[in-house]
Amino acid sequence: MSTPHTLIKDGQPIQYNPPFSAFPQFLENLAENDPTKQAIVFVPIKGTNITLTREDLADSVATLAATMQKSWNLDVSDAISFCLPNTPEVLLINYAAWSLGLLSVPLDSTRDTTERKIYKLQQTNAQVLVTRDDKKSLFENAEIQNALPHLKILTFKNFTDFKKQLLSKKLTPDYPETDFSEPALILYTSGTTALPKGVELTVTSLFANAACIRDWLQFTPEDRWQVLLPLHHINSTTFANTTLLVGGTIILVEHYSKSRFWQYLAETNSTGASIVPTIAYDLLTEQQTFEKHQAKLKQVARFQLGSAPVQPRVVEQFMKQFNIPLYQGYGQTETSLRSTGVPMDLTKKEYEHIRELNSLGTEMSLANVTVLDEKGSELEAEAVGEICVRGPIIMRGYLKNIDATEESFAHDWFHSGDTGYYRELYDRKFFFLKGRSKEIIKKGGVLLSPLAIENALLAHYPDLDQVYVIGFDDARLGERIGFVAVTKVHDLVPQILEDAKKGAIPTLKPYELPDSGLRITPEVLPKTATGKVQRLEIKKQFGPLLLEAFRTIALADDGTRFRLIGPEEEKVLSKAAEIDENRWGSHLAGSSASFMQRAQNGALIGAFDDRNSLLGTISAVRLDETELLDSIQPDHWASTWDGITGNGTLNTNSHKGDTLVLVAVAVASGKATSPSPTPPKPISEKLHQESLKHLQKYAKSGEDPVLAFHGMKKAGMPSGATVVHSLPNSRPADWMALGHNVLVQYPEISSEPVISVPASTGTQLVEAAILYAFQNGITNVYAYSRPAKYHDYLTK
Repeated sequence: MSTPHTLIKDGQPIQYNPPFSAFPQFLENLAENDPTKQAIVFVPIKGTNITLTREDLADSVATLAATMQKSWNLDVSDAISFCLPNTPEVLLINYAAWSLGLLSVPLDSTRDTTERKIYKLQQTNAQVLVTRDDKKSLFENAEIQNALPHLKILTFKNFTDFKKQLLSKKLTPDYPETDFSEPALILYTSGTTALPKGVELTVTSLFANAACIRDWLQFTPEDRWQVLLPLHHINSTTFANTTLLVGGTIILVEHYSKSRFWQYLAETNSTGASIVPTIAYDLLTEQQTFEKHQAKLKQVARFQLGSAPVQPRVVEQFMKQFNIPLYQGYGQTETSLRSTGVPMDLTKKEYEHIRELNSLGTEMSLANVTVLDEKGSELEAEAVGEICVRGPIIMRGYLKNIDATEESFAHDWFHSGDTGYYRELYDRKFFFLKGRSKEIIKKGGVLLSPLAIENALLAHYPDLDQVYVIGFDDARLGERIGFVAVTKVHDLVPQILEDAKKGAIPTLKPYELPDSGLRITPEVLPKTATGKVQRLEIKKQFGPLLLEAFRTIALADDGTRFRLIGPEEEKVLSKAAEIDENRWGSHLAGSSASFMQRAQNGALIGAFDDRNSLLGTISAVRLDETELLDSIQPDHWASTWDGITGNGTLNTNSHKGDTLVLVAVAVASGKATSPSPTPPKPISEKLHQESLKHLQKYAKSGEDPVLAFHGMKKAGMPSGATVVHSLPNSRPADWMALGHNVLVQYPEISSEPVISVPASTGTQLVEAAILYAFQNGITNVYAYSRPAKYHDYLTK
């Protein structure tokens, strides 16, 4: 029977067991084979390097295990936690704990809040916590101790202090029998939107993955692998295990330093390192430092790149500058690190091709990788589904979370949460990432890959250093496409958006083109402790800003902002309805509900002052010009105000219409000219017939103030609107206009309109609507206006 831990290669099931019967035996064998060989070289931020030989490592782990067992009273399955920077204590605590069948529980020293640490300590029922003896830790430890009185907290100034207090006297533990299939290490998922899940990793899963890394990156005993990512992360943990597994030397760097990266590699004679894309990007500016140490970097054979989606241009530029190959790998904490990787045995031409395609590589030696549909069936090549993994590298489950475990192990595979596909290349299956399921953009029912759009943008705009594509909320489509860009070119983002409107970005289909973008600095990108950019956090942090940028039409020189109002903005919509009623009276005004529908269906543009107070609105509907002009015929649906506006809801809007029709405007300053709520007396049949007789002449006379308002030049155009046709009996409730409307047409837009300053808010709103039309590729603008003083004119 298949399980998520089943491994099948070439049609045959394979059983994996670690290459030692007990964990202490692993370290003892290393010490016996070559006791003086360096096992760990610790590179602190300050001070000289500290070396532990294989013999030192084995003795230190044994002594620490004895202390845990006899002084701290820890027994099989108990948990010991630590909150430390990269330091040898972390490896010693892990290895001593695993030797005794204990759980080790790393805490994130930089990103875990006190509350999050308490949560992890409570869930794992940790009996001991090891931290630094510094001001920050001591303050936090006091809070933790108050919440968890049973917890034994031990503090040490540094590794030297730890060694002096705990390792100065050699001790021998009574090693119990341990089960390698039981949890040994609890690492927590990021938990950016909910409480993190504790991933239960075993000695079997950890060393199965170490064996995968060994086979993949061709590790040898001569490797001196630099570990610089945090040791509370699966990446550094597994690479440390891999290095010892092959008999190499761990170069443990206390903290990643961009300016000292090449120096540390050179001084420690390192042969490689595992880095993340943000580090690769950082190092592109360290060419001079690289050249300074280049003579001592010839032994650096390769870097492993992963833990986040990779942007091909960064890889290409890195390899061009430094001539050191980057091998992309893919996996999760739940897979004990890597499940796929770009093979090292490819020819140069094959490697370049795979790199250009941005493949995740092929499945690891102790992993099965596939792509499943929603029903759990394996898909064929090129078909997009969920990337799923099985084999001995898979976690045991999520700590105390049966539901999440069962969900992730559905159909007897581990479900990564990533969408992707594979291709048959060079007689192997190469896997490709489309994106995280939660990161996939859902635009109008179409699922879009952020990575595909990012790659297209990077390929077409060489001045883009980094770009991250996300979906931001849209009332009509669900989501629209936005991006945040790191670039030194100030006007690049507007250029990209302009090209997108023209459909001029190669390889992107119309529905993949971005709608909004922001230029940011790399420092504000939300990242994990390992430097992995958190896309869901980007969405959370920048989504509202992208939405605001998308809705913003213009910021006038007088500080007035003109933007689309969204249907979710209840307070703004309520204010819009209030302004409308004050201006037109209840018999003509729209309700809050109708304004919400206008925002949902058409274009509801608001003018806001510098305190974000609403000054007025203009409502507009998109239609085809031919359909609009057909409205001059009696009984046509668009021949009345209710018809063309869908009773004020703008549900007649056509999002692909070539014409914008302005149908209502109201400003807060219009109280003085508000009409009476009801007509002073019913309109007689004689007056009505008289109004029909003279309507066209009056509309073109220039005597009506509202029609004259439209006839004034606006938005930098050569002339104002002209009367196209009178629309009799189009709005009976408008008694001041004697129930009629007038269709006026503005000049065809040939250049970018402007917002006039100084000008009335009403004028500026019309200009903002014309600018909105221009920004959306619309050249025809009409207004469904009213002969506002027609009643007065005929009753003088």
